[in-house]
Amino acid sequence: MKNEFHDGNRIVGEASTAPWQLYGVTLDPGLRVLFAVGVKSDGTRATSRPAFVIVR
Repeated sequence: MKNEFHDGNRIVGEASTAPWQLYGVTLDPGLRVLFAVGVKSDGTRATSRPAFVIVR
């Protein structure tokens, strides 16, 4: 299993081991819509609810 981290339509990183964290990502200023997609080895996908964040 892996987790993809998204900023809108852009994948900003992936993690394949717990604790599913992402470091060193620079986000553009403004309203960002962040969410994660879990992908199983069989291709099954599950998407988290979005988090709306304002980056200054």
